[in-house]
Amino acid sequence: MLSRPPKLSNEDTIWYEIEMLRFSYIRLARRRVNAEFECDTYLYLECFLLHYRNLIACFSGKHHHKQKREKPGASLDIDFSNVAEWASGNLPSEAEVQRIVDAAAPLDGEYYTDISQFLAHLTTRRLDDKQWDVRRMARRIGEVIDWFSRHFPQTRPFCGGRAVNDTSLDAASTATVRVYDTGG
Repeated sequence: MLSRPPKLSNEDTIWYEIEMLRFSYIRLARRRVNAEFECDTYLYLECFLLHYRNLIACFSGKHHHKQKREKPGASLDIDFSNVAEWASGNLPSEAEVQRIVDAAAPLDGEYYTDISQFLAHLTTRRLDDKQWDVRRMARRIGEVIDWFSRHFPQTRPFCGGRAVNDTSLDAASTATVRVYDTGG
């Protein structure tokens, strides 16, 4: 049986998403696409896209699902539309929260629907030749992650045994990742 690592706070849940995004990005940046490892590349790409989508939804607050409090077992979305409801420490000011929402909104607008249609749901759009510029995507969300790390510092690691001090995804490599359809 497998399980993801336990989280002690809602902030830990967001940090787990960030670490998985970093991990998949680093793996993509280190890989060359070839026949032997083609499926590994797709695995890391899908992992990157899934965590990217989760993070832009969280930071933008645009896909918040309101739960009825009286419903037993109802979960609360962890996103920046309701920071005061889930944050365990000192809250950033409303202006600071609005900054992260404003920085994440363009990413959400540009990528959320595409990722959903190409990854999260079986759609006819999967026949389209979609290219993902993961380096550009990583650089752009890196600014939002930097803001998050200043207001919600990572207190425990999930991957690699230590908290990551460098919040930049792009620090991992200067490689450019391209994924091509081989027709197979």
